[in-house]
Order: sequence, then C-alpha cells, then structure tokens
Amino acid sequence: DVGAQLARLPTYSLSSLSKAGTATQSSAIAGGDVPTGDKAFDGTTVPWHTSGVPLDPEWLQLQLTTPSTVVAYSIKARSGTFANCDAPHKWTLQGSNDGSTWVDLHSVSGECDWFSNEVRMYYLRLGAPASYGYLKWSFPGAAVGMVGGCGCTDATRDFVVLEEISLFGSA
Repeated sequence: DVGAQLARLPTYSLSSLSKAGTATQSSAIAGGDVPTGDKAFDGTTVPWHTSGVPLDPEWLQLQLTTPSTVVAYSIKARSGTFANCDAPHKWTLQGSNDGSTWVDLHSVSGECDWFSNEVRMYYLRLGAPASYGYLKWSFPGAAVGMVGGCGCTDATRDFVVLEEISLFGSA
C-alpha cells in the first residue's frame, strides 16, 4: 500500500536540490546548442537528451555541491508528439561519495505511456536514503530504440529525452 509506505517516510522538508551541482552525461548531440547534462536540472523547458549514438547504458550524472540525502525525485517528459517514445522507460538511480563506487538506490522498468510535459514522482524505498555527493541515472537499452515497446512505433527514436529532473530531500 503506497499510502502506508509514504506515511512511514521520515519527515523531510522537500526542498529542491536541483541547482546544487554539475552534471555530465554519456553522450551529447553535436553542433549548435548542445543540450548538456545541466539542462536536466536547470528549471527551464530546454530538454536534455542523449545523442542517439549507440551507447549502452546511456547515463546522466550529477555531482552535488554538498552531499545530500535524496528521498524522492521527479522526471518531466519533453513536450510534443514524441514524449512517450523519447521518455525514459527503464533506469537505475545510483548514489556515490567518490564518483566511482556506486550503490543502487532506485530502479524502474516498463515505465510507459508518457504524455507531453507529464511529471512523474518517484520515492526511494524505505531505508534507501543516505547522503551522497554524486547521483547517476543509467538508462539501459536507450540506444537501441523503443519500437514495439511502450507504444512507440518510430525506429529513429533511439535516445532519451526529458525536460527536467527535480530532486527532493535535505542537504
């Protein structure tokens, strides 16, 4: 029962930690206004996306200015027709204090039927929150296309696009 689980969560002020670090990513498109990892956390409507060059898994990493305890995060889908095809459908969120040794914090699979600009909230399991200086989202299979999965029928949609990730917890 989700309601009972949420009621047992420790009380945190859900302050946004989104602008508290530097982001990097596995791949970026070439040319013009390159949507770097920072676009996923900047509070704007400019989307973040991977290049579509087959890297598996694609990933997005955030080095926080101050180690923080994250208890929840949200993902906002891109706007437009391809929101469902481009949104992440499977990922793992990991935490680290040195940027090389990672602990799995949250995993999602089969996340389908995204709407344009839809925001979905995700809560870390009870006992998972801990203070980390780095967070990394890994998107396995993102570079192989989503044809036949989650209702996407466009074989050219072989990347991840999202508008924003927001983090909630305490620094």
